[in-house]
Amino acid sequence: MENYDTGEHLLDFLARVSGNLYLSDLHYLNAAGDKQLERIIRAIPAQSATLEEWNEVLCYLTGSKPEQTAAQARNRLLQWLRQQENRM
Repeated sequence: MENYDTGEHLLDFLARVSGNLYLSDLHYLNAAGDKQLERIIRAIPAQSATLEEWNEVLCYLTGSKPEQTAAQARNRLLQWLRQQENRM
């Protein structure tokens, strides 16, 4: 799996590495896509992206309110993805 480079915005990286041409495609992932996105996010340490970037991903994908730390935003995002997988 490709490592996250801070030169690229986190949301753009997630869309690209998960094989989606458009950011909006992240809203329409099936269970396998959610699992893939979860694996990608697990491989990115919280401190590798800014709090702002983690919160942007969190808010964009889940509609949730921002978190106070990058680790909290990352964990909330992972939790949401696991719930999406269990829903299907």
